[in-house]
Amino acid sequence: MSGHEIRSVGTTVGTIGATAVATVDERGVVDLGASGVGVEWSVKAEHWRRAARVPGVRQQIEVGAPVVTTRMAVAGGDVVQRVYGVAGAVPYVVVEFENASADAVVLAVGLGTSTPPRRRSLDVDGGTVSVDGHDVLFASRPWAQWATAADLDGVMQLVESEATRRDAFVAPTGRHGDSAAVFVWPLAHRTTLRLALALGPTRPGALGAVDLAGAPSADDVALGWDRQLDRAMRIELDDRVVADAAQAARAALLLRVGADRPRPDATTAVALEDWGFDTEAVEVWQRLSVRSRRAARRRRRSATPWTALSAALPSTGEVPVEPAALLTALRDVLLHEHDDGTIEILPGFPTEWLGLGVVVHDAPTRRGLVSFAVRWHGGRPALLWDIPADSTVVAPVLDPSFRGRGGSGEQLLAEPDVGLLDLHKSERLGVSLDEPGSFD
Repeated sequence: MSGHEIRSVGTTVGTIGATAVATVDERGVVDLGASGVGVEWSVKAEHWRRAARVPGVRQQIEVGAPVVTTRMAVAGGDVVQRVYGVAGAVPYVVVEFENASADAVVLAVGLGTSTPPRRRSLDVDGGTVSVDGHDVLFASRPWAQWATAADLDGVMQLVESEATRRDAFVAPTGRHGDSAAVFVWPLAHRTTLRLALALGPTRPGALGAVDLAGAPSADDVALGWDRQLDRAMRIELDDRVVADAAQAARAALLLRVGADRPRPDATTAVALEDWGFDTEAVEVWQRLSVRSRRAARRRRRSATPWTALSAALPSTGEVPVEPAALLTALRDVLLHEHDDGTIEILPGFPTEWLGLGVVVHDAPTRRGLVSFAVRWHGGRPALLWDIPADSTVVAPVLDPSFRGRGGSGEQLLAEPDVGLLDLHKSERLGVSLDEPGSFD
């Protein structure tokens, strides 16, 4: 997998179509959202190190896929946590721990539930932990120690003070029973432990039937997301910040389709349609309120699309908080379909993209799919296009005099006006293109 180091306030993970999602914070703490359950971890090498509170924890998010890798530095190397969703009869999140250090360590995983306004009932059946009668956590192998306390902070403190128990688990009882538990495993050098966390309510025993050993790896899941995203509009941008944010936003948008219940908003429906996720767009449309349907039908292009896109971009490497807003703004930067069928290329072209390549594949329009590429011959952009035969293509921001016919074509445009596109170009226009004649 490829990724980059980040600090993120929370990355959504899950599966397409699931009615719930989870989030992973910058320390690898997993929040199961609606169920009110949180899961965090601690590692003992030379001493206990709680991931949520110690230095030496860093994170990597797979570009374009909700796969989160968090590493804790310990003596002799790292302990690696990977979190990602797996589809199936019971959608769940894999939380995988690998001891990539040179020595054996001890791993503690704490599970906490909301306390006020009421306590939650905890129980264990084999390797499955349930909360209020619903399976929440299943472990690939039995734990060696355990403890319960009133809250998650309390059980993690019990671990650090070596106050865990080694006997059979005893469920807390009584009106003021404990609402959190911690489970402890030895983790030898180069060994792995997998946990499954249920996405949404599950019937008793359902999570324990999951084949954790046969579950896909993080790499397999990332490849699966590549296939999911390739079925719709795709982009290739030399602007890596925007490109990576768009990939992350497309995945996040698909995750929210099932979990955005009972009512999604109009922005979600518009973004799905703009980017060609037809199956999800139909499903969301059926759940829109009457007011949201009216808003979706009135979809208006931003007058300042680059400004709107810049406002929606997250900090470097983070997943967009509002993926639909980002994708809608980016579509407005890349393409506009006029009522007469004219296809306007890059209506929101910014000075930041002078000399940078832009490729769009299979953008949906009312008349059919649109693909185009902009590459550079010194200071002049070369435009390639493949649009419906009954349409016309223009690019007035790049070259107001250009007008092309429908079908496939290519044209070397005039050098962009310096006053219009800023002196910023002088640094970047050394990029050249040998042969502009294809999208490959």
